[in-house]
Amino acid sequence: MKCKSCKKNIGKRDGVQVYKKGTDCADVDQIVKYVICKNCLKHGEDFAYCSLCGDEAAFHTSDLVSDGFSWYCKEHKGEIMDDEERESWMDFAGYINDPNH
Repeated sequence: MKCKSCKKNIGKRDGVQVYKKGTDCADVDQIVKYVICKNCLKHGEDFAYCSLCGDEAAFHTSDLVSDGFSWYCKEHKGEIMDDEERESWMDFAGYINDPNH
């Protein structure tokens, strides 16, 4: 099989399934017939996993939103922390990890 992105031949274990463009959340019925290679998933800009859906298949990045750290599908985008919430959690983590407390 060939990677849809880089067109290189890849083995079955090196292929990553892809959801159809426009997919809102992980749904096995939305997986297309082509695959991409793990290298294109890791280093490319066209595909990514939703951080909360798992790694069954990759989404087109145009169907995801990012908080600068992770990617989220449209169904999970409401679970992205804003800067204030992230800072609060980081302060809390610093507090509980401080051996003087």
